[in-house]
Amino acid sequence: MWRDEFEGKVLKTENWTMPSYKTRDAASLNSEGTISVADGLLHLRTLWRNDTVHASYIQTRGRHSWKHGYFECRLKFQKHQGHHGAFWVQTPDFQSYVDQPGKSGTEMDIIEWFGAGRRRGWAGMNIYYWGTTNDGMPGKVRSPSIPDFPKMGGPIEGQPESPMGDLSEDFHVYGLLWTEKECVFFWDGTEIMRDTKAISQIPQYVVLSLLCSHWERPRLDVTKLPDGMQIDYVRVYQKQ
Repeated sequence: MWRDEFEGKVLKTENWTMPSYKTRDAASLNSEGTISVADGLLHLRTLWRNDTVHASYIQTRGRHSWKHGYFECRLKFQKHQGHHGAFWVQTPDFQSYVDQPGKSGTEMDIIEWFGAGRRRGWAGMNIYYWGTTNDGMPGKVRSPSIPDFPKMGGPIEGQPESPMGDLSEDFHVYGLLWTEKECVFFWDGTEIMRDTKAISQIPQYVVLSLLCSHWERPRLDVTKLPDGMQIDYVRVYQKQ
């Protein structure tokens, strides 16, 4: 239905927009040098400039959105801890309805990567919706499905000596099959997680980002910047 292979020398504005805000958590957003297209790849970089962390966030919001389908991205993640790259699908109506993910939509984190060497919080694969939290108030709630990260090189829980893969060493293909009844998450064609509890039934848009959250900022060694992720393509499929 849609694709961007990142050919040429500039980001295609007919495909991508940027949020209006200029700061997100611990970083300035989308400043000069954080986003570029070259050699058939999109480059998202984290920079340290003028005593400030500079991060990046692009979205198809305002250009393209889809309800259900298969969403796929081939990418190579950043190396260092303290910032996280992500490929995700977001809803424009996140807080519109409480405990009704079908109507308000969901945040579908197809993949998040928090840097090499992290045993706890090795990577992320999540579905969030606006629901009733443990204190009885509306808030961001995670659907209970659990990713099987050892299938893609993640450490085995309870085995502190188990080896860990490094998603920054090579390109991998990350995918989400989103239907009316379920969301199935893939890594290089292998199913990693399946969710049937929080399924959006509204059109949503794609996001690519390399962000620095407040909680992870202390881990970021700015002497190792710039660091970045490379995206080969993003593609969206739907059945006829």
